Amino acid sequence: CKVMHLLFRTILVLNLLASAVSFECGHRFGLFRNPYDCTSFYQCDEWWAIKKNCSSGTWFDEEGHICNWPEYVKCWEELECMYYDQEAAPISEDVRSQRQSTCMFNHVVAESVEPGRKKNPLNVKIVEEILTEEIFIKAFPNANAPYTYTNFLKALAPFPSVCKTEIHCKQELATMFAHFQQETDGLFYTTEQGNRFDRYCQASINWVVKTYPCIPTKRYYGRGSRQLQWNHNYGAFSQAMYGDPKKLLDEPELLATTWLSFASGIWYFVTPQPPKPSMLDIVT
Repeated sequence: CKVMHLLFRTILVLNLLASAVSFECGHRFGLFRNPYDCTSFYQCDEWWAIKKNCSSGTWFDEEGHICNWPEYVKCWEELECMYYDQEAAPISEDVRSQRQSTCMFNHVVAESVEPGRKKNPLNVKIVEEILTEEIFIKAFPNANAPYTYTNFLKALAPFPSVCKTEIHCKQELATMFAHFQQETDGLFYTTEQGNRFDRYCQASINWVVKTYPCIPTKRYYGRGSRQLQWNHNYGAFSQAMYGDPKKLLDEPELLATTWLSFASGIWYFVTPQPPKPSMLDIVT
């Protein structure tokens, strides 16, 4: 009995340690929003912060100290930027600094976006004014399942630097869709039409193997609006979207079936590849 009790307490402590992060409590006790994620919050107890998740489909409301439906919560307007960082990559501080110049929001910001929704992020509202759903459908009559107008708006939401002003938005949209056209033939192809039997697994570079390990049953051939390829690109995009490279290494097919089809292309558009600047930097 004593052994079981000790085992239970050990498991409890390990779980607490696993959920504790470098969040500084503003007060000794209380519930506080996660500055990077609408769907989670921190419970502070004696200055000790424990991360907790809201139920599926809800966001944390700091004013009411409850998890509520997104339409009743002010969240994305107060989120802090997340910056793409490839910690294990052998890159210089200058390159790291350039990559960290890209401001991004957590993927959950995209989930609640719908055409015409009053609480859509500002850049999404700007795009809705310039590129209406009617124009989108006429421009891409053969668009495949994941390439919907709604999914495009969702994909824009985590990237506040894209279409942040109406002046540059038309140029940015034209540049992005020119690349999408080249890769997908009018948003028709969701995967590459070449050698999809190739695993596209980079396994000869130690830091890539450690940071973005290939899943034996998965292939990382071109998917989505920019036809993203290779495990290190899937992992880096996953890190940028989810804070976890494993998410899309485990589920690469999401790039061909969800709003991530567009998001992967937009991520490629905004991410600099030093010494080359990002395509967004060139356009604006």
